[in-house]
Amino acid sequence: MMANQARDPYLVQVKGSENWHVRDGKRRITTGKSDVTEAAQFLARYKEDRTGELARAGKAGLQTLSDLLKFWSDEYRAKPGSERQWSRKWQYIVKTIERHGGHKPLSTLNYDWSRSYVADRLAEGVEGPTIRQELRTILSGWKSAHARRLTTLPPPEFDVPAASEPKDLFLTKEEARRLLAECHMPHLRLFVRLGLATGARPGAITALQWRHVDLDRGRVDFRASGQRKRGEDEVKRGKEKKAAMVPISEDLVDELREARRISQTDYVIEYTARPVDSVAAGFAAAVKRAGLNPKLTPHVLRHSAATWMAQAGVPMWQVAGFLGHSSVAMVEKVYGHHSPDFMSQGRDALKL
Repeated sequence: MMANQARDPYLVQVKGSENWHVRDGKRRITTGKSDVTEAAQFLARYKEDRTGELARAGKAGLQTLSDLLKFWSDEYRAKPGSERQWSRKWQYIVKTIERHGGHKPLSTLNYDWSRSYVADRLAEGVEGPTIRQELRTILSGWKSAHARRLTTLPPPEFDVPAASEPKDLFLTKEEARRLLAECHMPHLRLFVRLGLATGARPGAITALQWRHVDLDRGRVDFRASGQRKRGEDEVKRGKEKKAAMVPISEDLVDELREARRISQTDYVIEYTARPVDSVAAGFAAAVKRAGLNPKLTPHVLRHSAATWMAQAGVPMWQVAGFLGHSSVAMVEKVYGHHSPDFMSQGRDALKL
């Protein structure tokens, strides 16, 4: 079977349950049957119903964002015990997304659309983490619909706001050294080093491939392939980029050279010859061993890098350029108070 070919639904046994279940991609549906013959009959009916569903989708298709939201809602509400969460939270998220773009054809939803969506929601006074959840809901439904062949359009790339850390939570350099000392696995240590040295998002680091690392010039390119390079003036004017090309120190270049020498995949962060989707568990364990705040997540590396630059007096437009997607206004709002010159003009004006 090809790696990208979806597997047909099949029966599985689940620990702690006497009944057989149907595995359909990431979905798991109980048959309610402990007898394998009866379970097989359930599976046959399920496949028949699914074939009809796919046929209907092939004719009508998921054309708009509203269609996608309805599919996602139906799929979510089919999960056992989901009704309470639906009534308390998800129905309102779906209604909000619907209000801001339900009529939009799926073919028009792309990176630029996501930036407009973020801007509109920010203008309404909505916080970044809430907007992040809304966009990720769309992507979650889209990924599921695509896997089930309900749309031929693959999930797009959105400019999703970063996950939030508790206010002003960042690592001091001494804490960062303690954390690195407790990163016992080489791939985790390299992830943390890259996060602190580049300020990149965790997802951008795990997605980084060796072809985007220039070891001779000491640069890492986090920009999407084919994205136009934007200059310093555009960053000064507050325009956003999705990602950045950033310079790195010689010691990190040496560490990357060694990792490249023994790598077995195209990805910089790999473990047991496979790309790594997330380091959350390993990161949490290292944080615990280092005796740091248990609320820390991998995103704190990005926050720490930006804070260190602000504390060192790096101009805000340069910090914005380093972080890639953030506007100058956003950077000033979040990190400006860390600058040694913060409010210095006001202080000087008050001198007698």
